[in-house]
Amino acid sequence: MKENSSQQLHMLRYTLTEQLIHGMEVSNLAYDLARELGYEKEICYELAKAGVLHDIGKITIDDKILNKPGKLTDEEFAIMKTHAAAGANMLRDLPIYQEKKSLVHVAYQICRWHHERYDGRGYPDGLKGEDIPISAQVVALADVYDALTSERCYKKAFSHEKSMEMIIDGQCGAFNPLLLECLKDISSSIAHELDMDSKGEIDKHMLMNVTEEIIEDKISDQSSYSSKLLEAEHEKRVFFTSDIKEIQFEYDAQVETVSLSEYGAKLLGYESSVIYPYREKNEFLGDKGAELISKLRSTTAAAPNITPYETDITYNGKTSRYKIIARSLWTKDNPPKYIGALGRIIDTGSEEKN
Repeated sequence: MKENSSQQLHMLRYTLTEQLIHGMEVSNLAYDLARELGYEKEICYELAKAGVLHDIGKITIDDKILNKPGKLTDEEFAIMKTHAAAGANMLRDLPIYQEKKSLVHVAYQICRWHHERYDGRGYPDGLKGEDIPISAQVVALADVYDALTSERCYKKAFSHEKSMEMIIDGQCGAFNPLLLECLKDISSSIAHELDMDSKGEIDKHMLMNVTEEIIEDKISDQSSYSSKLLEAEHEKRVFFTSDIKEIQFEYDAQVETVSLSEYGAKLLGYESSVIYPYREKNEFLGDKGAELISKLRSTTAAAPNITPYETDITYNGKTSRYKIIARSLWTKDNPPKYIGALGRIIDTGSEEKN
């Protein structure tokens, strides 16, 4: 048992170090893109540093999926996609995140949204256009370029020219047109860096030290941090039923966003599945949403569920009666910290009769 635990720790070290190496490559290009966009050096440095951690959530993914030489199945790809939210959750749970430190919040945005696409076809939240933070947009483009020009267990590295062609032609998803112009403008310089074989020159010893610090901070004698993340994700899945004909939501108290199920966003008439309840144009259910969030904030870690209640909600000029079931989410700290909530909003007219 002890030997198996040691092997798992070794694999975690290896996976984390590899993700940091990839993160360094991506952050270098992200810095160049941000400079080309016209941002000050200090902001570009901050974005680059935060970008190093963009794929940190992959330490929660099974190595058999991460290192699979062939194409992922639909089920495996669904698991792979959870790394974005998992990485963001890791950063959100850091004590420094509660202190509203700018760098950690930028890193959170990048972790969660670096797989979003400009046309809304990305994940995990289906953000579209300028709803995607510019930091995540920049890292997303840099991430794709690095993935194309790097050798992977499932593919050989593409040339700079081929990679640029694939990106510009939209074969890797839609990106901000302005960012694509910036990429073309610095094309010759990044091609030169690629020819110089800068990949692999990153100080692996330094990154191994960083890896050890993260592991020592995040793993207890009883269980790994990744296991805790998986347990939290399982708790969410158990809470949500399989009935998709209802409005399902997740409230993030740290960045004050509400993520709606696809059905819920469409039903309520929102263009994006992620809304900002405190911005006037994106109020979440108006006064009803404010009442719900207030109820959730009055819960405790020991008693996280609110008492289910019914209320009238109006959308598209139609008023219907809905039942609201929700619970708050808390960290495992002592004392626990409130981080958000999960909930279901059910049309009582379509609720199943027992």
